[in-house]
Amino acid sequence: ERERLVERSAALGVELGEALERLAARHRPHVRMVNGRGLFYSVHLKDPSTGEPLGEIGDKIVMTCLRQGVLMFLTGRGFFKVVPPLTIDREALFEAVDVIGGAMDQVLGA
Repeated sequence: ERERLVERSAALGVELGEALERLAARHRPHVRMVNGRGLFYSVHLKDPSTGEPLGEIGDKIVMTCLRQGVLMFLTGRGFFKVVPPLTIDREALFEAVDVIGGAMDQVLGA
């Protein structure tokens, strides 16, 4: 309560959602949707031809991020989650978003 983490995560979450939407726009054929609230977001991937989830591709993006120091979770189900700690500072959050963008460019093609 003293650190106002709920309010802070809501405000940072708006910026995070906007940043992830910009990444999705760069890769629109492969991104079904960006979903989230506060500091809990997921990016859902799809095969542009079939619309089927891209499980392996999502996991490749996560592994690329992990190798660069951004902690994410493998789902194997065609989406990845972005769930930073509520105490993350803004600079570190958007450094992680840059890493995610780079991983998406690498795996999906820039």
